[in-house]
Amino acid sequence: VNQNITYPDGTALETGRQPSELAQLTLSTPKGGQYQVTLADGTKVWLNAATVLRYPQKFASNVRTVELEGEAYFEISRNEKAPFVVRTKNERVQDLGTHFNVNTYKDDQISTVSLLEGSVKVSLSDEISQILKPGQQSIAYTDRIDVQAVNISEAVAWKNGEFMFNSESLVSAMTKIARWYDIEIVVEPQLREIAIWGTISRYEKFDK
Repeated sequence: VNQNITYPDGTALETGRQPSELAQLTLSTPKGGQYQVTLADGTKVWLNAATVLRYPQKFASNVRTVELEGEAYFEISRNEKAPFVVRTKNERVQDLGTHFNVNTYKDDQISTVSLLEGSVKVSLSDEISQILKPGQQSIAYTDRIDVQAVNISEAVAWKNGEFMFNSESLVSAMTKIARWYDIEIVVEPQLREIAIWGTISRYEKFDK
């Protein structure tokens, strides 16, 4: 935490150190936690529960690179001379100025990128990449990237304080709920694929 992080009212958190491109910082949220940060270039990032964001104290002039584990929503400050890059366990997400959500938890088998506006390039390698349009979601596997239409309100429901499930498997829904309430939920094998629909505030008590 340093002067590149500010509270919503603009108050900066000072350490007395000068910004440096060499200084790598780590911002993490616990299970049940959520946080918003403004990076040095003005980019805004919302971190979901159990998420880690690694970024330089000061961005380089030709590229802006961060690393993500977990889930985050990005509103990128546009700079055509310095593309913004998000690196995850699976893919590389590059854009010039846009809004998108990245979901890449360690315990999930896949990573997803959901695009709200603008354009992003999702890559596994130089040979495997996809360009997303608004309303599309990429699903990154170890050897391919699939693209599908997505309900954007579902993809960013967490940012708006909601759980939103649309024919989601019970085990997937319970994984998200357990991560937010910081509890362990065991789903019996015969129940894992039950489909769940519904929306409820993440700030309700767990028993509700």
